[in-house]
Amino acid sequence: MGSAQSSYPGDAVGPQTSHIMWTKPLQSGGVVGGNNFVIEGDTYFEGSAYQQRFTNPIIIDGKLYYKEPVSFSGPSMGPTDCVDLRTGKLIWSRADVPSLSFGYIYDVQDPNQHGVYPPLLFSGGGGFFAFGPVTWQAFDADTGNPLFNITNVPSGTTLLGPNGEHLILSLVNLAPRGAPPDYYLQEWNSSKLWEPEYSGPSTSPPVVPVITTGGWTGGIVNIMGMYGPTPTYVPSSYDFNVSIPSLSTLSATPTVVAAFYNDMLICEAGTMPSSSTIAFRTVSSTPYTYFAINLNASVGAIGQVLWTNTLSAPASNVSVLTGPADPTARVFTEAYAETTQWVGYSMTTGKKIWGPTAGQTALDYYGNPATPNVQGVTAYGKLYSAGFGGILYCYDLTNGKVLWTYGNGGPGNSTYAGLETGFGEYPFFIQAIGNGVVYTATTEHTIETPIFKGALARAINATDGTEIWTLSDYTGEFGSMSFAIADGYATFFNGYDNQIYVVGRGPSATAVQAPMTAVTVGDSVVIQGTVTDISAGTKQDEQAARFPNGVPCASDASMKDWMGYVYQQQPCPTDFTGVEVTIDAIDPNNNFVHLGTATSDTSGLFHYAWKTPDVPGEYTVIATFAGTNGYWPSYAETAMYVQEAPPVTPPPQYPVPYDYTLAIVGMGIVLLIAIAIVGLLLLRKRP
Repeated sequence: MGSAQSSYPGDAVGPQTSHIMWTKPLQSGGVVGGNNFVIEGDTYFEGSAYQQRFTNPIIIDGKLYYKEPVSFSGPSMGPTDCVDLRTGKLIWSRADVPSLSFGYIYDVQDPNQHGVYPPLLFSGGGGFFAFGPVTWQAFDADTGNPLFNITNVPSGTTLLGPNGEHLILSLVNLAPRGAPPDYYLQEWNSSKLWEPEYSGPSTSPPVVPVITTGGWTGGIVNIMGMYGPTPTYVPSSYDFNVSIPSLSTLSATPTVVAAFYNDMLICEAGTMPSSSTIAFRTVSSTPYTYFAINLNASVGAIGQVLWTNTLSAPASNVSVLTGPADPTARVFTEAYAETTQWVGYSMTTGKKIWGPTAGQTALDYYGNPATPNVQGVTAYGKLYSAGFGGILYCYDLTNGKVLWTYGNGGPGNSTYAGLETGFGEYPFFIQAIGNGVVYTATTEHTIETPIFKGALARAINATDGTEIWTLSDYTGEFGSMSFAIADGYATFFNGYDNQIYVVGRGPSATAVQAPMTAVTVGDSVVIQGTVTDISAGTKQDEQAARFPNGVPCASDASMKDWMGYVYQQQPCPTDFTGVEVTIDAIDPNNNFVHLGTATSDTSGLFHYAWKTPDVPGEYTVIATFAGTNGYWPSYAETAMYVQEAPPVTPPPQYPVPYDYTLAIVGMGIVLLIAIAIVGLLLLRKRP
């Protein structure tokens, strides 16, 4: 095995939030309780390496497909379930559908029809250690009904064609035993299974797949142009089968490192570690060769060797591992295991263009739980690498420089575990890359119990390494992934409680009320309401019982701790922040009036005091939650009536009281005049 992980499909979209849509127990989980075990506080078995509980989840058309585990056995024993991705509602469950390998959506564009066939599910493909032809079993994705089997499907390197077809490319040595090698490049094309069939055995090389209907009774079955009874032989399911004489000089069997549709194959021949077991890893001192094979008929013959580059073993005496390639940056890579370094080569010339880089943390030597090699994923012209050392590195593929790291910084950029794990940082690995986000999970090969505290699922900005969200989670993995993204959601298995989680943007509900009786112009009134989370998970028995009035919506900043409180038996956060609500009104003249904003609290309540304007009449009040990364928008309306103030009643009018002051003054004047007259008369009477 090399150092590449298939975690970047290119068009998958994951969540920008840790908001939980729903959870579903796969089996008993969490702390067992009691003290009659050697390990007090032990936890239920989470599957660890060899008994994963939730493997290879597949998402198609908003549906999630997975296999249930049975008791302590792996998930190959239980029924296969199809549930609604957004609600967790069971659509179908069948015990006769085996473990699934992949989903198939084929876009038909021919003179007779156009459009995408109904989706199919396939089991088979051989898994980790498949060699030689295998058998695919097809099932209807909408019902789980078995459709047909395809035998003699070749092994090789698989990539998708432009219409969703599976293309399997193989370098096959067709020379007789003991003769010089005679290599042929073959491309098997699944879309050719839908071409007209004919009866009778086929004699055209290479191996021809045989389609057989399976699991059906009641006569002949017509499935997409393939008719029973069995078997049906396909005339030719290969696009080409071309000889490459120049490869006959190779001293070692070539292997395909990377394949890109209508572009090229990158191959390697020579002594390089090919085992996925550290105990069998070898350090080679012999030269090895990279070469490219053309797949683009517009630039040359299919199968033409474009370039070769023979390299000497590194002077540092390290084992060399093939790494991921990026067709955008036109760079392919290799890793040095013991020194955890990377080297970059040009896809155009095969020449080395940078490296080796400075080494990563020493524990990255152990790779991931299943393939103990330095791990890397290419996307957006960058190389991302993380492992047991607990640090995510982002390299520029054009020059090999480290652009940023995550995990060795301060708050919001740390995976430091203290004494919880015994070796510093939490081991975490890349699960998927999509919509500019690197999604990671904490995991190990075999976790001890009780599982250490503080493990997280994380979403990290692929451009600058900033932390977008985290959620309490431990996802045990080994040979298969337990994580998938699509449609803006992520699904994964949480070993802390042994439940399936789906996280992403969920629905919300806004309610608002205003005074039910008329108020007077100029009065102050309170407008209030709630904003609640109405995702399917809030209707689960536990959540509905704990939150009978609904689960309040939380801000993106509060989401991790709030989800921990609602779903994971963690304490209620003391720094909770709700969501912002905009309050507006339409006045009696049909004018839009912005009133203000309010923020909801831990009960979902928001409120706003408003002094009514001078315009009387009926108002429509609108409360709008614009949505966040965690919730879709919602709004609500109510009505209130503002009446004119009653007219002012003048005070009662009474007679004006008589002013006795003037009368007294007047009488005084009169008295003075009278005295004066008497005085004059007395003067006249004197002799």
